[in-house]
Amino acid sequence: MESQVERWASERRAGVGPAEIARREGYCHQWISRQTKPYGPFPRSGTPSAATIEKWVAERKAGRSAERVARENGVTTKRVREATRHAGPFPARLHVDGFFTLSELADELGVPSPTICHWSDTGFLPAPERRGGRRLWPVEYFNEWLATAELETCPACGARTRDQSRHAGHAHR
Repeated sequence: MESQVERWASERRAGVGPAEIARREGYCHQWISRQTKPYGPFPRSGTPSAATIEKWVAERKAGRSAERVARENGVTTKRVREATRHAGPFPARLHVDGFFTLSELADELGVPSPTICHWSDTGFLPAPERRGGRRLWPVEYFNEWLATAELETCPACGARTRDQSRHAGHAHR
């Protein structure tokens, strides 16, 4: 029986859960757990392998979100985030060719993202297209708008704003 228990322990170290071993061997899962406990600790059932984690890290570094990696691999977002946390931080956004994202537009103008949202909500900036919940402005529309928008350039930081004095009071205290 000792060699059988060692085999079970080996399987548990490889990530096989006690219930799966019990079904196959014809025992209850409690018996498998009790017999293999001295050989532990064991990874939680369903813990991804090192190779899987490396694959997820590569996908996250390529710009894929934890949600997308989880969906494509049939696991929870929490599992992907916990397994890949050690290799972060990861890129927060993906670039969409021909479009500015909210963050890219804010960086381009040198203003905070909420300012871009406010300008868009009040009609000062053309409304963005929405794809998958993301706000996207076509580059050509933005360039046309920028040519006609009456923005002042801050001499201190280069930000382009509607009200230079208000910007200076907030950004350059």
